[in-house]
Amino acid sequence: MTLQNEFQEERQDLVVLFSEESETEAEVEDETADEEAAEEEAIEETDTEAEETDDEEAADEEEVEAEESEEAESEESADEEAEAADDEEAEESAEADEEAADED
Repeated sequence: MTLQNEFQEERQDLVVLFSEESETEAEVEDETADEEAAEEEAIEETDTEAEETDDEEAADEEEVEAEESEEAESEESADEEAEAADDEEAEESAEADEEAADED
């Protein structure tokens, strides 16, 4: 073999090695990009789940507050009704006492 042929063979070997190395680097870059995309997607899903959980908790809290408010209004209404009934009984009792005093 001549020197020029040896040089061409070595050159071809280097081209092949460089090509293989470039392919490997491209594959690594693709894998890295895929991993980063997967991480970003996981973060977004986690954020979305956290937001949904927060929304559910807020809705539950609002529901509890509404129920407590209804209960308080119901108790207040019951207290007012009981007070009105007591007042009515007191009036009837006072009227009965008056009538009894008038009859004497």
